[in-house]
Amino acid sequence: MEHGKRYPAVPQDIFNYLVGKYSANSQLSCVLRLTGRIDERLFEQVLRISLELEPILGCRLIEEDETAYWEWRDDLSQVQLCSVVETLEVEEELRSFIAQMVDFEKDCQIKARVFRAETDTICVMVNHACCDAGGLKEYMELLISIYDHLFKGSQYTVQPPVSYNRGQDEIFQLPKVIAKINTMMNRKEAPTDPGDTVAIPCTLGESINQTVVSRQISPLQFRRLKQYARNNEATINDVCLAALSRSLSKIAKIDNELISLCFTSDLRTYLPEKRTNSIYNLSGMNPIRIHQKLTESFHATLAGVLSETKKVKNDCPGIDMALYFQTLGQVSFKKAESQFEQFIAEKVKLEYCNPWLSNVGVLAKERIHLGSVAVEDYYMIGSGCYSPGFMMIASTYNDTLTLSTNFFESTLAQSTVEQLMDLMVSDMAIFAEG
Repeated sequence: MEHGKRYPAVPQDIFNYLVGKYSANSQLSCVLRLTGRIDERLFEQVLRISLELEPILGCRLIEEDETAYWEWRDDLSQVQLCSVVETLEVEEELRSFIAQMVDFEKDCQIKARVFRAETDTICVMVNHACCDAGGLKEYMELLISIYDHLFKGSQYTVQPPVSYNRGQDEIFQLPKVIAKINTMMNRKEAPTDPGDTVAIPCTLGESINQTVVSRQISPLQFRRLKQYARNNEATINDVCLAALSRSLSKIAKIDNELISLCFTSDLRTYLPEKRTNSIYNLSGMNPIRIHQKLTESFHATLAGVLSETKKVKNDCPGIDMALYFQTLGQVSFKKAESQFEQFIAEKVKLEYCNPWLSNVGVLAKERIHLGSVAVEDYYMIGSGCYSPGFMMIASTYNDTLTLSTNFFESTLAQSTVEQLMDLMVSDMAIFAEG
């Protein structure tokens, strides 16, 4: 790669970079549990090849008053991309690795660790400023493909991308998106926003002692859940939102009031191939408001969720936020940072949060392998949000639904998060039984 090569930081890069400075740790992780052991030297080689194919991962972000950009590093040969830890305490070591506050100025934008016991567990971590969960899913597909190629003894010919378009401009050229934006621009009055309404019991302060809590829905329960959701003209995302709303109302003691939630839309679904030619951030967020009663049934909550999500899905989901990202890229970096810092400061003063669900969907359509070793479990973990923020990631592999939350124990009690997720899983299990 050419020394000093530069790439523009697109608007969503800038937004997620600022999120990493002021409201979360900006790290996305994938966890793969294997039935055997991989060749760690081969995996390191795979990671290095991927930097040539996805050069943004071999860069560091440079801040200037007027703009920010990615610049290719000349010291990558000295940076270890994959480490191996032999341990009998895999879960503890895994949590410790994810809890590291990575300095992406010194470290590469991607790093991996193999936790070696009788079998291997792999964690791949990426800077959210480079890509979102959808981008990380595509990147993992690339890694698995390269590893399989090299494992079979074939020579892998690296062909760096001729063009490296990472923006969302293509989406804004679609007729239905243009119509949506025109409607937004011609709106005489701004839509009424009741604001955030949920305060998960937490304390504000320094964010330390990062940890992760995960829960899983078994394949049998998941298949029942999916079928029952389909019978109710709902999706797994709708069911997760309903379960989250109900659990929040119990944890935060909210009854007969509006609960504000936010869910992610993958903007790749607007593209003809439903995917991109390079990894980057291409997501939009959708706020919804659910009138929640503590005594109502799951079906009643789901009906309330459906009335909201159907409105979103029929009106170009995610485009409102994508347009905001676009306008953010039209001001100087210094001004964008100032605006974002002020926005976060105001949010913290209110002590309310807008809980956020990001459903990454199915990570692989069939069981995958790294060489001859099968991947028996595979899920994603999102960024650790600073209080009062709260985010949950949902991902599915081999008909197992995993819910994970990354947070800081100094401001949010682990028992609170575990109670919240246990309530969700219990509710969904009952719903799956019909």
